[in-house]
Amino acid sequence: MRALRLAALALALVAVASPAASPATSDSREARQRADWQRREQAAIHRVESTRDRYRTAVLEYQKMRHRRRIRGARKAEVLAEREAARAALEEAERLLAEFDETARRAGVPPGWLRDAPQRPPAANPAPADAP
Repeated sequence: MRALRLAALALALVAVASPAASPATSDSREARQRADWQRREQAAIHRVESTRDRYRTAVLEYQKMRHRRRIRGARKAEVLAEREAARAALEEAERLLAEFDETARRAGVPPGWLRDAPQRPPAANPAPADAP
């Protein structure tokens, strides 16, 4: 691991110490970096949205189960387990999105690069009103 860090540091020093790159090379590198950060952000946003959909589905299934009042045993345990797993997955996805923001900030990513991306979903309140 230490050797990998040293190699990365050496590459960074070579890049900094090398003669100034042409403006076209610099622009294309910046465009690639921007596209990479936006791609990573979109992946994190997509994960939040897909886990939010999974959680909504689990909550609806739970509400249907409570409405029927006859669901017991293994099926009830499955519904409750899926709802809890979906809630945990949503919290994890939202935590990873917040962690991505912090990583981008620490890496010096200009805020405008990520502002150009589509609207982010608002943070969810995963606990349903009728949760036991």
